[in-house]
This record gives sequence, structure tokens and C-alpha cells, in this order.
Amino acid sequence: MEFIMRIAHIADVHWRGYQRHVEYRTSFSDMFRQLRELKVDAICVAGDIVHSKTQGISPELIDNLNWWFTELSRIAPTHVILGNHDGLILNKDRQDAISPILNALNLQNVYLYKKSGVYNDPNDDRFNWCAFSPFDEEGYAEVKPQRGKINIAMYHGAVWGL
Repeated sequence: MEFIMRIAHIADVHWRGYQRHVEYRTSFSDMFRQLRELKVDAICVAGDIVHSKTQGISPELIDNLNWWFTELSRIAPTHVILGNHDGLILNKDRQDAISPILNALNLQNVYLYKKSGVYNDPNDDRFNWCAFSPFDEEGYAEVKPQRGKINIAMYHGAVWGL
């Protein structure tokens, strides 16, 4: 039996604190339309959602991210990892820029994997999401695909030397 799953991959969005928001909204509105037409089964957001780490977070940025994540969640289950621009890698005691927004939204269809690990898909037990977090590189060794499952790797960073 053949199984086909359509996964949309989004990364390196780099939302700015205040610049280019009209351009972003126009482009993403078009992308949302296309994702609906394609009838994607899942969406993978692989980091660098914001540009300025934890600096330059504006009310306008928060409003746009609320809109963006809400729209993604209406299209398909959305699986998210952080990128190096989404927080302070050298100061892991600080909060990242994405978690507070997703926590406040409490969207039932958006899953943020902050730590490296293997996460069972909450909607389909045939799948695992294998997250490699730039904020938890020491956890990379623990990410092991499970036999009998479809394991989907999520990684943000350079791939040479791995």
C-alpha cells in the first residue's frame, strides 16, 4: 500500500521587528492560499522565524506572529523548531522569542519542540518528529529514529561536517 504525505517546509523567515511587514503579509497570504490548494498534511517550520534574536521585538512583530501561527494552524498541524536567530544560543538562561507567543496563543495544532529529541506525532502514531535543536546540541546523540515509524528530521543549521 502506497502512502503519500505532503509536508510543507518553511525556514529562515526572519520576520523583522518593524520593517517589511506589509510585504511579509502579502507573501504569506499567497503562501497560505497555495498550501490550502495543495492540501498539505503537515507543516514543518525549521527555525529562524524572527531575525533579531530577542532584541527588537515590537508589538507589531508580536501581532504578525500571532496572525502567522494562527493561519498556519488553520491549514495543517504545524511542527516548529527554533533557529539560531530565535533566541540567544550563548545565554540559554534567557527566554527565546517564539515560546511566549505560542504559549499565549495556545493553538491546539502547533507543536514547538524546544529540545532535541524524538517526539511522537500527536495526530498520527505512524510518525515521529526528530528535532535537533541549536539550543540543545548536547541532546543530538539522544535523537534516534524508531524502527517501524516514519521518522521526520527537523534541523536548522549547516549540514557539513556532520
